[in-house]
Amino acid sequence: MDRPGYFIAPTIVTGLAEGARLVDEEQFGPVLPILGFDIEEEAVARANATRFGLGASVWSGDQARAEAVARQLEAGTVWINGHGGATPDLPFGGFKESGIGRGMGVAGLRSYAEIRVVHGAGT
Repeated sequence: MDRPGYFIAPTIVTGLAEGARLVDEEQFGPVLPILGFDIEEEAVARANATRFGLGASVWSGDQARAEAVARQLEAGTVWINGHGGATPDLPFGGFKESGIGRGMGVAGLRSYAEIRVVHGAGT
């Protein structure tokens, strides 16, 4: 982009294959690799084959079908017909190498708590 710093405009990349760094590595930026698939099971298997799992999204005009696919994805958050954003009342975190534990929500609050059990006479 034409400004100081290391910025890149939002970019969609096609024509990549499995094994390309942009496909196989977790990226944090406005770059999205697009890979086609023939059957739904192939898309789910490929999505789950990564060692990462922070977030995923499923896009479909069929809500029930999108929900069925979303339930199969190994990611901490799966959005349907959208991507990004979190609310403080819901836990946020990833699967696999994309994070351990959760922040936000009740689950996130519990991860910061120290539980103490005191045993004594009569208890």
